[in-house]
Amino acid sequence: LALLAQLVHAVGRLHRHGAVYGDLSLKNVALAVRPPRVKLLDCDAAAALADRSRVQLHSPFFEPPENASGAQKLQDELTDIYKLGICIIRGLGQGAGVSQTRDPSSLIGVLDAAGVEVVTRAVGSVRSDRPTVGELFDCLERNLLAKASPPMLKGAWLSREAVLRGAAVEVIWDCDGGRQIEISGPGG
Repeated sequence: LALLAQLVHAVGRLHRHGAVYGDLSLKNVALAVRPPRVKLLDCDAAAALADRSRVQLHSPFFEPPENASGAQKLQDELTDIYKLGICIIRGLGQGAGVSQTRDPSSLIGVLDAAGVEVVTRAVGSVRSDRPTVGELFDCLERNLLAKASPPMLKGAWLSREAVLRGAAVEVIWDCDGGRQIEISGPGG
């Protein structure tokens, strides 16, 4: 998540300077883990948006639908966002076929529901629905911080103080973070 957030940030910086990366894919990114950092490679495809004669290629399995259909020739910020969405899906994915998948449903359980929705919009065919680079970054940062911070238990209560063995008791809790709770006692 930290590496993908940095990749999104790096591409966002290009956009703020009026440039589009173009041939964005995970093969054009060098990664280091301690500390987490990214370096964009093969930047000869990056170009100013003002350059209407720019020629930018697509890595295999990264071509946005608008370019594949011929509806749009030039790449722009929204094609970069599409490719960032693909990088997120493939970067967080596992298993056979991950290097070619475009299916954001593999992110269920990896990202929160809002994060899956943002990435789904990023790889969608409706350009106007695609999120901004800032939305993608915020989604990754939120999910990273949720995983980096331990859950904070604010309080826990029992519905009854005493019960007969085998009778039901309800446990009520209030916490921030965390996705599951385990309750154990002398009887299991």
